[in-house]
Amino acid sequence: MGGVLFTILDQRLKVLARAEELHALPDFLRIPLTEPLFLLGVLFILVVMFLPGGIAGTVDSWMRKRRGSAHTGAGLEQLDSAELADAGQGGAVVR
Repeated sequence: MGGVLFTILDQRLKVLARAEELHALPDFLRIPLTEPLFLLGVLFILVVMFLPGGIAGTVDSWMRKRRGSAHTGAGLEQLDSAELADAGQGGAVVR
């Protein structure tokens, strides 16, 4: 999903960077807005900060809320307990 979104945004941001409306902006706005990679980097930082479960995880939680089923996080708890059980039996846990 991330690769598809990156490709679409990369194409659309290149079009935005060539827009005539940007040339009327002051330099401190025009220069960063004409750099598609800068905009992608800012978008990446915002997604990491405000969507810690990622885009797919956020969409999944929204869909669960819409359907009325609460996300308990049981899947992660099961993984953690399995890792602890492996560590207790002499298995190596790599983090």
